[in-house]
Formats: sequence, C-alpha cells, structure tokens
Amino acid sequence: MSLFPYPGGKTSLCRKIVDYLMRRLDPSIQEYREPFVGGGSVATHFMETHPEIRNVWLNDRDPGVASIWLATRDAAAQLGDLVFKFEPTVEAFSEYRQRLTGTISVPDEMAAVTQLALEKLALHRISYSSLATKAGGPRGGYTQTTNVKIDARWQPDKIAQRVGEVSELLASRNTRVTNQDFEEVIRDASRPAVLFSVTPLIGIRGTRSINTGSSTTITNGSPEPCARAPTNGCCRTMIARRCATSMGGRTSRRFLSAIRARIAGRRPSC
Repeated sequence: MSLFPYPGGKTSLCRKIVDYLMRRLDPSIQEYREPFVGGGSVATHFMETHPEIRNVWLNDRDPGVASIWLATRDAAAQLGDLVFKFEPTVEAFSEYRQRLTGTISVPDEMAAVTQLALEKLALHRISYSSLATKAGGPRGGYTQTTNVKIDARWQPDKIAQRVGEVSELLASRNTRVTNQDFEEVIRDASRPAVLFSVTPLIGIRGTRSINTGSSTTITNGSPEPCARAPTNGCCRTMIARRCATSMGGRTSRRFLSAIRARIAGRRPSC
C-alpha cells in the first residue's frame, strides 16, 4: 500500500520481501525501521501483516517525503481536504517543482507540513514517469497536446482514501517519522530492530559485486542469501540493491560502514 508512486518502488515485491525477512528474524526484535522509506510499500505491508511488532521508525532525508508521512500520521483529514481541492495544471507542476527543489527541511508548523505533503504527493502523480523534481516536465508535456493529460493519475478519491487507511495503520503503532541522515537511524541502538533499506549504491551490478555484511539482499525480485555477519540479537538488515546509481561513492561508503558496524553491535566511527 504505497502512499504515492515512487521510482524504484517495491509494491510488487513487498510481500516477498517481508515474508523472506520475517522467516529470519531474531525473536527479540521490537522495532521495524526504514532509513529511506519513500512510498513505504514494504513498511505498510509489514505493519499490516505483523501487528506484534509495535514500534516503527520511518525516515527519509527528502523533506517532501518526510512531510507526507508526518501529515498522514498527524493531519490526515487536513491532507485529504487539500487533495480534493487541488486541480492539476502545468502551472502547479512548475510551481511545486521549484518550491520542493528549494526546500531543505520539514517546516515547523503542521499546516505548512501538510501543504508540502500535498505538493509532493501531487508532483509525483502529475510529473513524467512520477519523477517529481527530477522529471523533465509534467505528464502530457507543457503543451498538453498528447493523448495523456496531466491529470491522468490524479484520483483524489483514491488518494484521500489511501491516506486515511495508512493514517489508521500508523496510529495503531508507536510510529516515529523523521527527516534525518540515514546514519542516525542505523546507528541507534535503543531497541532490537529489523531494518529494511533500498540502497542505490554506486557501481553495483548484481548480487556478487560487493560484500555488504548484511543478512540478505533482494535483486530483480528474487531474494538470495548474502554474506552474513553476527547480529548479537540487536539488528537484522535487509538491503535491496538497484543498478541505478544515484548515491555517491562517499555516501555509499558511509552507508556500508554504518550497516556493518550496526550489525556487529558497535557504534560506527565517523
């Protein structure tokens, strides 16, 4: 149940991912975490199918994405109202893309958070290939002369309904939503946790090109064992690799260092 279309989303794989991960969980696990939650299809499926794990931590460094999850958790009715009021236009696409590109943090006021959430939701649905700020233009082009129009994927009834359903799901847990660097989520050792991460690592090609030290990896929809490291009962990690390369080399190394250290049960050095 993804909140919005997201490039590289795992809607078609979420059941396989969660089932595979849960078969390998330590019984002491108390929390589910995602440092790059995006549209959240895996997270929502996990919450739907495993109510016994009461703590959930959803993080994304993109302030628009974090705002969607915050507004869905804390202001679903207000976000739904904005969804019904919004009318897709080329002008709205340009305005929202410019504003989101220049936004570097989640606003302090909930009304502003909810507005930013609406703009991020809308941009993913009215942009070419759902690429939002990365899109070359709106769906249907700037002239809107093609058969596909900008409002082709804007369905306010379904969007508002999904926001409400996910809001209820988040309310049924102790759900933490943050807009932090991924290392903070990985490093935190406050409780035993399972961590699922989709990581576009630079230079990755297939399952054997790098030893992550994680428990499992998902590639091309097929879960396969990866090199395993001791978990000390505190962290089990699943990494889904993509061949697309959007994470720079230094950030990739930070990610891998944090994962290895967290699995080994120690705090990584900066």
